[in-house]
Amino acid sequence: MGFKTPRLGDPKDWNKKVPVLFVRAGLDNVPYLNQAFNNFYAKALDQNLPITLINYSNGLHGFDLYNDNDTTRQIIKTTLDFWKFNLHVK
Repeated sequence: MGFKTPRLGDPKDWNKKVPVLFVRAGLDNVPYLNQAFNNFYAKALDQNLPITLINYSNGLHGFDLYNDNDTTRQIIKTTLDFWKFNLHVK
């Protein structure tokens, strides 16, 4: 699917009107996933895209499923709020 190694078009062709939310698990154990994420994020910044980043520095891959704690709950709440705001849901 290209998730671990994104096949992206030329950054100049990216839609600059679509808001994007990145949730990064700092302790992700999937090989190369965070590096691919970091590369994509850097390109998005270079293009001045409307992006939001949540970096869970102590989070493992799938933290939203496996770690019932305040940080996980806050990230889930922030994610829902992001989409409600950007989809104009009241």
